[in-house]
Amino acid sequence: MTAALPYFVIVPFIPYNIAGFNLTGWGWAIVFLISLFYLVITPQKTFPISIWLPWILYLFIYLICDFSFYGLQLSLQYIVSILVGWVASGLVYTFTVLITITKWFRYLIIFLVIFSLQFYIRTYGITDISYGASLVMTIVLAATLVITDYFLRNNITALRNYLFLSVIPFIQVTRMGMLMIIAVASLHFANRKIGTKIGMVILTLIIGLSVFYSDSFQEKSFYSGSGNISDLVNYHENKNFNTTGRTYLYSLVQAGIAEKPVWGHGPRADMALLKRAGSKLTEIHNDYLAVRYNYGAVGLVLLFMCIILQFFDLFKIARKSQNYYFQVAVLTSLTLFIPLLGFMYSDNILKYSLQFGNFHFALMGMAYALLKNEDQWRYQ
Repeated sequence: MTAALPYFVIVPFIPYNIAGFNLTGWGWAIVFLISLFYLVITPQKTFPISIWLPWILYLFIYLICDFSFYGLQLSLQYIVSILVGWVASGLVYTFTVLITITKWFRYLIIFLVIFSLQFYIRTYGITDISYGASLVMTIVLAATLVITDYFLRNNITALRNYLFLSVIPFIQVTRMGMLMIIAVASLHFANRKIGTKIGMVILTLIIGLSVFYSDSFQEKSFYSGSGNISDLVNYHENKNFNTTGRTYLYSLVQAGIAEKPVWGHGPRADMALLKRAGSKLTEIHNDYLAVRYNYGAVGLVLLFMCIILQFFDLFKIARKSQNYYFQVAVLTSLTLFIPLLGFMYSDNILKYSLQFGNFHFALMGMAYALLKNEDQWRYQ
């Protein structure tokens, strides 16, 4: 429900800002508070929270040393998804519960697809579509989950659903979204057959080239209206390539990183930098640079250490059970690290907990819970 909340602006008489906070802010805050409540009442949580403690402690120690309201907001946004995964690992998932979760997630995706299509129709001819990146993150996540079923059970309907969802990033002309929705199919951890892997790679290369040379992609990506694959080499220095202002933003941030490379400038210092530069934007749209600018190399190393340890812990348990639902949760979770790292380069996916992080960590938590409780019940 909170993942759908930011898109309620299409409903008449619902304002985007309530009491000074937008709907996205209310959404992640609600999830944060509910997670805190369930942390207290939920026993025997199996999510390896110790993996993420260095990152969490670093955030709060830095916040204490350099406190600000926006710094507090950023810190809570960074940890809310971790709390969701921790809580999810302490719940019990019966067959009925899993079917209910699936049903409501399906409703959410249908709602987002309708929102995306109606917004596209209303703004036809405009390539800069609002909600493009954040909405596409959820679509990529859903497509990753759907195609897991195809790889595990050869479910043709699941493949059709994946192909249908794949249309959305192309309609939105969200370039990283296009790349990621192709990547999750060819690199999916449930895709274990060599023939299928080769077929997916060939298919994605064909689709990728077709998209690259499509009119909409060429017009959005090149000022002249056309370009070649070779133009992507050193694209930041290519004056014909449209980086949507990122090159200028990145130059500002990189200069600041050079000033304080180890510890950074403090939580949410990037927003102050953008204001000083006269930019209307409040985000750098690159999590790697944002973390380095705010928290320094130490912060980025800690974050990557936690991501890597979490990935390998999931990879380690992936073969401990062949139960279908466990396999769906663990293999989808592993594959979702690909779009996580991809969108970190082009956007601020670490802050998009409603659209991506909460679902990703919830799946991780479900995987740990399903493995722990496997011998207590049997699926139909």
